[in-house]
Amino acid sequence: MCVYRTNKGPSILKQHKAGIHSIDIVWHDCPELGCEYTAKVKGDIKRHRVHVHDIGVSWHECPEHNCTYKAKQEGDVKQHRAHVHGIGVTWHACIELGCEYKAKQESSLKTHRAAVHAIDVIWWFCDYEGCEHTHWQRNVFVPPSESSTVRVFLSDGAPFPPKSMSESRGNSRHN
Repeated sequence: MCVYRTNKGPSILKQHKAGIHSIDIVWHDCPELGCEYTAKVKGDIKRHRVHVHDIGVSWHECPEHNCTYKAKQEGDVKQHRAHVHGIGVTWHACIELGCEYKAKQESSLKTHRAAVHAIDVIWWFCDYEGCEHTHWQRNVFVPPSESSTVRVFLSDGAPFPPKSMSESRGNSRHN
């Protein structure tokens, strides 16, 4: 039995039933000729038409002189200005002792911390005899396969040092 509940009204409950349990689904079709896109939520059709067919688009243009960049989302222009023009940049610096890495995006810093410092990362080790391949994932949990062992490394210290990323990216695999 589902334990979902909402105080936002019956329309939200209806969306939950359709989206999660496929109950009382009303499919909405994209009206564009030749397009076969369908959605459970009518608002998704509007979003689809904007992003796929450029219908109803409110373009956001870069205000910098002689720049012709434009985007469908204002946040994309903000990101463009930071990366291309260096305007409105918020630097995210690594706080590990002796590390001078900094990034314009917080997600890049998180990837750096996982790859370089093994912080907040899940390492997957292959159990195939003789295989030394590892794979890492940041802030994601995926159930392990039958032929893998999971070791979690957190910022409070690892039980043993992981392989460097360059070593773990090797192309050798077992058959």
